[in-house]
Amino acid sequence: MSKFNNIPEQKDTEIIFREETKFGDFDVVYEKWKWDGILAESIIFDEDDVSEMDDNEIINQVKGSPLFDGEIYKGDPTIRHISGFVFVNFNFITK
Repeated sequence: MSKFNNIPEQKDTEIIFREETKFGDFDVVYEKWKWDGILAESIIFDEDDVSEMDDNEIINQVKGSPLFDGEIYKGDPTIRHISGFVFVNFNFITK
């Protein structure tokens, strides 16, 4: 059983793609999603895995990765702690 089986989902959010993968040394879930005219991506960490890091360190890990494209997409990454998971949302496109 995966530690990511119980990722909470927001009502009205359409998950376009979701896959368990590695992000550096971390097991994560990568997803693309759509909500209220916004298309974006998320890296979802198990909160226990990143407990030694503060929010800025986690965001900087994502911003330093090839997944983040600050030239094309709008806005800085956001971070949310929900039910034992840390969601870093990035690469926002508004329609």
